[in-house]
Amino acid sequence: MDNAESMKEHWAQAKYLLETLLMKVEGIDEDGVDLAFTQGSVSATNTKGITKVMDKMDEPEAMPMAGVYTDMIAPLQDIFDDYTLEAQRKGRHIQRLKKMTIIILTDGIWLNTPDKDGVGRSIVGFVRKLEGIIGRRLTDRSVSFEFIQFGKDPSTTSRFAYLDDKLSDDNDIL
Repeated sequence: MDNAESMKEHWAQAKYLLETLLMKVEGIDEDGVDLAFTQGSVSATNTKGITKVMDKMDEPEAMPMAGVYTDMIAPLQDIFDDYTLEAQRKGRHIQRLKKMTIIILTDGIWLNTPDKDGVGRSIVGFVRKLEGIIGRRLTDRSVSFEFIQFGKDPSTTSRFAYLDDKLSDDNDIL
């Protein structure tokens, strides 16, 4: 969840969408869902129960604050590092690695991300590292990403279209 200053005007919509998504996936992930914010230390890990997750959205440190801007690469890299560490730990039992869907709720403004294309490079680097660990290409949707845009910033819309439709076709991204 992007909780930068620019998300303040979208916070009520973001909360509503998150709650809707949680209702949709409730019970699918047997050990619960994770919620991470782009800023601050508030999070929910392996949390069951919509109310418990939604309560995190109302914690003062989780809410958008003036002067706080998003670096989207760092929080994604934290997620990638945790997942690759788990993949390395599983070793030859990699088929037991849990599938992961990352849904990023954001306006895409990311004023603290100087190289916005670095997000794509970070995703590709993560996938390639994971493929190296498991010794094959990811073909079974082991990991999926979804950027959900709030607001109507045209450069964000274009960037998300690229990340969604063209990223896997761009062999020169790294």
